[in-house]
Amino acid sequence: MSLSCTKNFFKRFWIDEFQMGSYAHSSFLSNDLLPSLGARISQETTLRRYIISPFGPRYRAWEMLLVVLVIYSAWICPFEFAFLPYKPDTLFIIDNIVNGFFAIDILLTFFVAYLDTHSYLLIDDPKKIAIR
Repeated sequence: MSLSCTKNFFKRFWIDEFQMGSYAHSSFLSNDLLPSLGARISQETTLRRYIISPFGPRYRAWEMLLVVLVIYSAWICPFEFAFLPYKPDTLFIIDNIVNGFFAIDILLTFFVAYLDTHSYLLIDDPKKIAIR
């Protein structure tokens, strides 16, 4: 960042902010620094091969399916333990299918990009995803 650019930034921040006294006309919080609330990015993010975007519609649908399966598990498991002396075959199969979906989600987590808390950029490096 050049000295003149830095100087202009501080000039805009100190002089404009305190002379106007209002954030509505503020140049510091203008559109060049912060996007408007609810703004969408017009540029499509390209990720590495085999890395899934956490904002993709298919991944969001997968998350919703897992929410339904968690609700099922939270609702059915206590009844199974409290009222059934043994599990019927169909209930045993359904529980194992649900557990299979949870196992797939654990593996899928190693391929989903995440937002960096400092830069708000999607991290798609497989090593960083695995460490996280």
